[in-house]
Amino acid sequence: MGLLAYPSRLPQIAPTALILAVFITLIARPFTVSLLLPFKAGLNQIFLISRAGFRGALSIVFAITAALNTVSEYDIFHSVFFIVLLSILVQGSLLSFAAKKSNMIDDNYDVMKTFSDYSSNLPIEFIQLTLDKRSAWCNKAISDLTMPPD
Repeated sequence: MGLLAYPSRLPQIAPTALILAVFITLIARPFTVSLLLPFKAGLNQIFLISRAGFRGALSIVFAITAALNTVSEYDIFHSVFFIVLLSILVQGSLLSFAAKKSNMIDDNYDVMKTFSDYSSNLPIEFIQLTLDKRSAWCNKAISDLTMPPD
């Protein structure tokens, strides 16, 4: 995402992007997230989600799409890039504080556990087979295969 940005353009868009960031952070995002109330989301969950801010490249992808499909003197891409950087710096650094304040931290849970650590918890076994070209399983969908018991 940063490869498409020109740091020299950030100072000229900073005032407007800062106003947008404050509006998004304090008004638009909390209002939008509050729409989760009918879905039985708790107030502490809504508070934490509204404090999370922008993450990842998805915002940048949207900005690239908007920039490619519009002709404007206003620099949408760099504004979004600035807002995402600001969000990561401010909201990202305060997210653990917001999680503690909203009582959304489980002290008994290992937050350092990775996705691959969960594979040992699942009753899944993988087998590898080499099939002969004349096998009855060749050229069939997996759902059509007759699998061995267990």
